[in-house]
Amino acid sequence: MTSTSGEVSSSLSQLTISDPVARPDYGREGKRIHLMSNFVELKKVATGLIEVVQYYVNVDSDKVKLTRDDKRRVFWTFVKQTPKIFTNPFSVAYDGEALLFSREPLRIKDNERFEAQLKVQVLHSRTPTEVKVGIKKSGMVKIVFKDPKSGGGLPTDSEQSPIQVVDVILAQGRACTLISRSERFCVVGNSAYEVPERCGVNLKFGVELWRGLFTSARVGEGYRPMVNIDVSHAAFYRPQSVLNYICDVLNADRSPREYSVDQIQSNTRLTEGEMKIVGRAIKGLRVTITHRNRDAQYRIIGIGADASRQMFTLRDGREVSVADYFKETYFQLRYPRMPALQAGSKNRSIYLPVEVCNVAGKQRYGAGKLSGCQTTLAIRQCAMDAPTRLQVCMEMMHRANLENDEFLKEFGLDIARTFVEVPGRVLPPPKLEYKRGGRSAVVEPSNGTWQMRDLQFFQGGNCANFSAVAFGRSSSLGQVGEFCTNVAKVC
Repeated sequence: MTSTSGEVSSSLSQLTISDPVARPDYGREGKRIHLMSNFVELKKVATGLIEVVQYYVNVDSDKVKLTRDDKRRVFWTFVKQTPKIFTNPFSVAYDGEALLFSREPLRIKDNERFEAQLKVQVLHSRTPTEVKVGIKKSGMVKIVFKDPKSGGGLPTDSEQSPIQVVDVILAQGRACTLISRSERFCVVGNSAYEVPERCGVNLKFGVELWRGLFTSARVGEGYRPMVNIDVSHAAFYRPQSVLNYICDVLNADRSPREYSVDQIQSNTRLTEGEMKIVGRAIKGLRVTITHRNRDAQYRIIGIGADASRQMFTLRDGREVSVADYFKETYFQLRYPRMPALQAGSKNRSIYLPVEVCNVAGKQRYGAGKLSGCQTTLAIRQCAMDAPTRLQVCMEMMHRANLENDEFLKEFGLDIARTFVEVPGRVLPPPKLEYKRGGRSAVVEPSNGTWQMRDLQFFQGGNCANFSAVAFGRSSSLGQVGEFCTNVAKVC
């Protein structure tokens, strides 16, 4: 680096923003109206400055890889088991990974790293797993939304911004496993999807659409703290028996359905083509079992042979089929010719008969895996006009209990019960110029529409050839030809 460039870099590093650029004045053209936004005001109910303590949390296991849901379950179990440290569970907010915010300092020394071990049932383990939890203080965060000129500034690398803190607090009412309400929601990012009481919108192939509440803290005009409320949708596997799921996959989008569980008999066997379809659909699926009283979930890595043919080795070295093993240990299978599901790893596989497996709940279905038919069904369900969407937002807020959120109250915050009204303007539509009889003709649209009878484009483009695709009956081809002729005349 030359001396000149070094001097320039040094000068730039010393620059500060003293006077932010003011926005231009508001427009005045058009008819003034009042608009309802999908923002609610975030209120401060605590007296004095709200300052929270930030901690770094490490939740880890040497035996299994923990998901974010696992970490939440472990953390809140830890909170419940250590009341001497967590005197009030509602005064802490955990993001499910590495950040913890507390309204009051925890009973941990500032420079001390508190560590503990506990056994918790996690998703990918058949038995309770030993998990390590570590907590250490990392800083303080002031819940202040202010003008940068008055000292708000940007947070340091080790501290989070007030917006990030509020987002974590907002999610706790649906994410904290100590609250029974969390069982009705599946938290993904800033959205909390409600588990349908019966079933969601059927997207075929054993997949359904769930509706969720999206919340995001924002800073509005005048540095007013607000919360953006919206409706979100996501695809989930339908919780049902794996036998039903297989039938849904094979039925695809057929109507009427060709496959049903009632048709399965003791000698029913899937064809080679059906096995390929089911094998692709079943891979990566998480299932629970019904023949043992365990909460463990198994991730399916493939599909095996028929339960009557799929062999595996017992601890005593004896080889036995899945069907015979279940007959000796549990009960005789009803459908021994149906395939066994392969779980675990390729080196240490576990084979499960389909009839003892259920699709695990709260299991997200990747948006990229949706077929064209499923995407169309989802878009139709998501599309709604603004008044309906606002009403759904209000209903979801109530169902999520945001107005009485225990965590918001403990952190000295509250949200307004009504959406923020903002001023708006309806601009006059632009005038359109066409031709009528070789002369200029000006048209003024009304409510977004206008008549083009006897009008031609002011300056049409040259088009030597064009084609039309008709999806109607062959008897309507005459009308299609007439339409094409009229289009050519207008241009």
